[in-house]
Amino acid sequence: MKKFFVTAACLCMLAIPAYGTNVDAASVPWDSTIELNGVVGIGSTMTVPARVWHYDEETGESYYTGGVAYYQLNVTAGQSYYIDSKDIEEIDFYDSTGYSSSDENYYAVKNETIYIRLDNYSEEEAAQATVKAGQTFTGNVTKSDGMGDNIYYYTPSLSGQYTFKITSPDEDADPGLSIGMMKRDYFTGLKAKDCKWVYGFGYEEVTANLQAGIRYAISADVGTYTPYTLTLTQKPSVPVSGVTAKKAVSKKAKKAVITWKKASDVNGYEVTYSLKKNFKKAKTVNVSAKKAKVTLKKLKKGKKYFVKIRAYKNVEGARYYGAYSKTLKVKVK
Repeated sequence: MKKFFVTAACLCMLAIPAYGTNVDAASVPWDSTIELNGVVGIGSTMTVPARVWHYDEETGESYYTGGVAYYQLNVTAGQSYYIDSKDIEEIDFYDSTGYSSSDENYYAVKNETIYIRLDNYSEEEAAQATVKAGQTFTGNVTKSDGMGDNIYYYTPSLSGQYTFKITSPDEDADPGLSIGMMKRDYFTGLKAKDCKWVYGFGYEEVTANLQAGIRYAISADVGTYTPYTLTLTQKPSVPVSGVTAKKAVSKKAKKAVITWKKASDVNGYEVTYSLKKNFKKAKTVNVSAKKAKVTLKKLKKGKKYFVKIRAYKNVEGARYYGAYSKTLKVKVK
């Protein structure tokens, strides 16, 4: 039975792993006496045995065995990971730079092999933890915060000001919110000049200037398993080009051809038509951005129709519209 006399000071003094060499699959690369408990991936469950206390009567020394487990994780560049557990007291990641700070989240900057150390301080039962993929923030989430699942990743499509808000119904909660970057297991917050915080009883709000295409990390700071809601309450307005209507003609029975000038940087057009000048009971037709013409069919013979066009743009699952064109009039044959 191996004995482990492990303290925080000892951890910091562990040798840097020798990567690029043949590594014994049964042990961690920096210490052959520390056995690996297995190789894991996203979705894998890791088990850490309970600690067992021992007393050596001959030497008068007391020590623990168990309570620690090491697992190997092969990470992929650009992929984020987190360790989710109700029972694990401490999680450490080791990579090619040696020992790094304790955190339950890891963002891979390159393809490499890393090692996870898990500590279970219980002397009664084993503890479990699960490797999960990092969470993408889509605008709204409500949950109870567990260990590790407090980091969300968000990549804006537009540059500008974004406002995020965290609230909790728990009277004892003091929720906090930070925006920054994850690099390996380090979270670095944005500079104070780029953020503005507003907070009160049971909530905190942060407004930050974000750049399009950058992957940001949003850290929700609440007590473990405390319920909370994180929302995106404001984002930059989306400019959508206006449309110049050209003409509306009817050369065939019960049909009308509507044409307009193509707009730049749009995803499509919405053509609205009605028998009423105020567009009451109007109908709409969506047209691809590649086209600048549509034929309206099944119109009422001999009636005058009013037609207007606007462009739209799709951003992050939402549709934004530009201004309507001037109203065209056409009498149907």
